[in-house]
Formats: sequence, C-alpha cells, structure tokens
Amino acid sequence: RCGDENATESVTVVVAGDSSVGGAYQFGGEPEAFFSAVAHKTLCAALPSDVQLTTHNFGDGDRNTITISRTIDDHLKGADILVLYVGVNDVFTTQNTSTRKEREARADSVLSRFSWLPEGFRASRLAIGLSLWFRTLPDLNQAQVADVPLPDAKENHQAIIRAAKKNGTKVLLMTEYVRVAERNRLVSYAAMQKAMTDETVRWIDVRETFAEMSDKDSLVDSNHLSRKGNAQLGRFLAQTLSEWVYGSSR
Repeated sequence: RCGDENATESVTVVVAGDSSVGGAYQFGGEPEAFFSAVAHKTLCAALPSDVQLTTHNFGDGDRNTITISRTIDDHLKGADILVLYVGVNDVFTTQNTSTRKEREARADSVLSRFSWLPEGFRASRLAIGLSLWFRTLPDLNQAQVADVPLPDAKENHQAIIRAAKKNGTKVLLMTEYVRVAERNRLVSYAAMQKAMTDETVRWIDVRETFAEMSDKDSLVDSNHLSRKGNAQLGRFLAQTLSEWVYGSSR
C-alpha cells in the first residue's frame, strides 16, 4: 500500500494467476521481485497526492482459470481492478485423461449421494476424500488432455468477467508469456481473451514488452519470468494501469 491514508481516492488492484504471478517457485522469499510488486512500486512513484493505492498478489502454484473462477468472490473483495495473467496452467497442463471440469462434475455427482448429510460436512475434507474414493479411475490407454481446454477457459473467463462487472471491478486480461517454441500454443487463447474486451475489460499483448529481450534474459524456463523479465513486465503493467489507477487525478 502507498499514498496518504487521508487520500480522497482509494484504488485496490488484485493480480490473479498461477506461479508466474506469485508463489514459491522463483522468489519464494522475495515476493517484491514479482511483476505485480514492480508495477505497484512504479505506480506509487508517480501517485497523485489524493490517491491511495493497494495491490494484492493472489498468484499461487497450480492455479488456473477454473480455480480462480470458483473463488472469484474472494478475489474481488474490495477490488477496483482485477488483473488476470493466465494461460499456461489451462492449456499446457496435461496430467489426466479428463478435463478439470469433467473431474469436478464427477466429484459433484459423488457428493450428491450424501445430500442427506449436513451442508458443512459435504464441504469438508472428509467428504472430498469420499468423492475421491468413489471416483472412476482414468484409462491410462487414453491420451491425456488439457486441464482447462479453450472452451472451458472461455466459460471461466466469462464467469470471472460477469462477477467483476457485478462488483464494479474493471478487468485487465493478459496471456502468459512463454518461450518462442511454445508461443503458438497460446495464440487461440490470446484471441479468446482479446475478443472479450469492452469498456471495462481490456487485453494487452505482453509480447510487446519483450520484443527487444531474448528468452534467455526474460525467462528462467518455458514460462516463469526471470528477475529482469518480471521487472520489464511490471513496468509495462504499470503503464497500462496508470489511466485506471490515477483517473481524474492525473
């Protein structure tokens, strides 16, 4: 948080995504190295005196748009702006023969057998454990599929945007940056996000900020940003958010 406590305007930014946004992978003990913190500091450096800015990093390992969409109300509490940096865990994660949505539906079907039990129990770990006990084992002879294929990702984005609009929250969509060898796998994903833009929903092409930076400098692996990459994206994000954050104060 930065700015005067008595400022007449208060803006809260929430950044959501997977380990590329936050978590223990790159900078577990240094959260300020992530691009969300860089963007916050950059915005704070030019913050008008009548504005207070708060930024929350909701990123964590293994998160995808289905987990974000299912917890969107928690993300949006007090949020004026929601930044969504996603794509890799949706499309690249192929560790099962059924999608995350299909597995969720099966688990819900199992839990429905215990409808006679109190609601608190059905939401407990014990109930979830029972759903896993009764689950259908995957056929290992079948091909593995994306955890969140494009149609499911689109549904999740729509749910997130609906909730944001209802909450009066603006949305900035970003497709994760990945090494050049993997980039074509997210072209359709980026097009899906871009098609959702309107007055309160924006999409930016993060590839623009890395146009003059090699993969070796910007990334530490296929999709996790290096320290330089996080700094570069953080400055780019701050520039994009400045209009929404500063508003009429600039």
